[in-house]
Amino acid sequence: MRFATGAILFPHGHQKVFYSSPDKLAVAIGNKGLPLPLLLAYLTFFSEFVAAACQAVGLFTRIAAAMIFIQMMVIVMIFQGPYGFFWTNRGYEYPLLWAAFCLAIFFRGGGRWSVDHYIGRNSRLHCRADGRGRIVAGPHGRRESVRRRLKQDADESRRASFRGTLACGRVFHFREY
Repeated sequence: MRFATGAILFPHGHQKVFYSSPDKLAVAIGNKGLPLPLLLAYLTFFSEFVAAACQAVGLFTRIAAAMIFIQMMVIVMIFQGPYGFFWTNRGYEYPLLWAAFCLAIFFRGGGRWSVDHYIGRNSRLHCRADGRGRIVAGPHGRRESVRRRLKQDADESRRASFRGTLACGRVFHFREY
């Protein structure tokens, strides 16, 4: 979903950057009564080109999703809202769908197949249980990362066991054997 959302929006940004001018877009933005039309035109170019590419590959995913979400909501409310819902009448159907996807991506993050995941910027803590009923958690779902983190916490508190709560709300108990 993240890749498709960014990859489908990227050609729109490519078209704006290479075959259009920010001045032309600034005139359209100014006609709607929005302040600072040239700045908003450059932000639109950046959002549809750079943020869409970042979202497609999963780099700075949450920031890119927030930027695209804001842009799509402006399009829905100001530019295409008067035409109704259906895209066949220049309605806001597709910008609203893009906004919903970006909102979901903002809360979910880049996922496993993103650059953020591989460089450690994905802040979501994945939770699952292994075959013995123990909780396995960590930025990549590996048990050793949890043991290392919990061992550091245990060493700091000078205890051999540690009890805590994961981001998903599950309570776990770690004990060195």
